[in-house]
Amino acid sequence: MLKEGIHKISADEYHGDPAEQPSLSKSIMQKLLFEIPKKAFIAHPRLNPDFEKRADEAKFDIGTAAHSLLLEGEDNCEIIFEDSWRSKASQDKRDDAREEGRTPLLEHQYDKTIIMVEAAHDQIKACKDLGIENLHEDGDAELALIWNEKDEIGRQSWHRIRPDWMSNDRKVTLDYKTTGTSADPNEFSRMIFNMGYELQEGYYKRGIKAITSIDTKFIFVVQENKPPYLCSFIGLSPMFQEIGKQKMDQGIFLWNSCIESGVWPAYPDKVCYVEPPGWAMAKNEEKLANIGE
Repeated sequence: MLKEGIHKISADEYHGDPAEQPSLSKSIMQKLLFEIPKKAFIAHPRLNPDFEKRADEAKFDIGTAAHSLLLEGEDNCEIIFEDSWRSKASQDKRDDAREEGRTPLLEHQYDKTIIMVEAAHDQIKACKDLGIENLHEDGDAELALIWNEKDEIGRQSWHRIRPDWMSNDRKVTLDYKTTGTSADPNEFSRMIFNMGYELQEGYYKRGIKAITSIDTKFIFVVQENKPPYLCSFIGLSPMFQEIGKQKMDQGIFLWNSCIESGVWPAYPDKVCYVEPPGWAMAKNEEKLANIGE
């Protein structure tokens, strides 16, 4: 078990929750807010006695590899010299690589990832607002921050985050996202709200300040995963940040309440009568209006 502070630990150690008491993380908070508390309990490695680690998904392999190469400078890839994943031989090699803690990529996927990471390095360096010359010299990647705090009625809670990258002075924090659509800031703003990234921004800033007393500047580095692998650099407006803070406060309140009571509500144990959503009603009215034309 680790005390409050900044720690260099593996991803598996972090996701296993090494805090002194079961701790709240960004992913658990998202389940509390966007799903139901019972699913947060099920997904927590320290609370659920039947917890099972989630299996890796192939669709995330390129993003995982790019993440490791870009931020940590570590090549954790296992190149599979096959044309595709369709054959049993390629699938067996993929599964073996994952068992050994490596990221399996086909040869053409690996080549693509290398080019993608080089493009990201160049664009990050060219962004004068960031002031980063070299990610591996100017900061630290994948450090775990653990802290505890008390709410307004004195309930103590433990928390953990694992920022993608923090500058050496902790004044800049980067979160790297890859996308198969567009990195255009206006387009990505929809993804921010849909995925709850404003909650992540607020929670990470809260944790960094709790440990270092520094108000970090939190920036999303968003990169398209198709040539020429363009990047955008996105910060949140005060209004977006306030939405994130409100969600974060609600998530911490829910966590403290469930921990204190030992009750993790699931779906209602009664029949629920639902109304059609507004878009469905509008579409139905449109169809009715067109009948007979």
